[in-house]
Amino acid sequence: MGPRLPFRLKVPKEDIIEGGRVTSTTFRSHGYLQVDGDLLIVEWGGTAHVMDVGAAGVRNEAEPLPNERIEVDAADLHRAELLGGWFRPRLTVQARAVGVLSPVPTEEFGVVNFWYERSERFTAIAVAQELNEAIARRTR
Repeated sequence: MGPRLPFRLKVPKEDIIEGGRVTSTTFRSHGYLQVDGDLLIVEWGGTAHVMDVGAAGVRNEAEPLPNERIEVDAADLHRAELLGGWFRPRLTVQARAVGVLSPVPTEEFGVVNFWYERSERFTAIAVAQELNEAIARRTR
């Protein structure tokens, strides 16, 4: 198994307004990404912070999100690319088909951005290189 890249997912906030009640949910999702041979392994979990404001008062609580894991064959991926430079570093993974990465909460049109800390730059470079090599092997 290769190096593990810690990442976070930027899941959009959800606001629901029903009558005199407002529910606002923010998400904090994080996990690890690594390459094992010709497989991309993505594991993540996190919390949902729910603020519910209504006539009865305010409810503010954190709810754990289930831990999830997917394994994706490199043959189902198109590329892995480091983007964002110094200020917004992320590893962007693009699938060959839209549904391949759909279990990941921030997947959009077959693309997922895995945001990482600048201190993890060399790990991100190693993971991207390893993943691109696996994709090249599997798509010959």
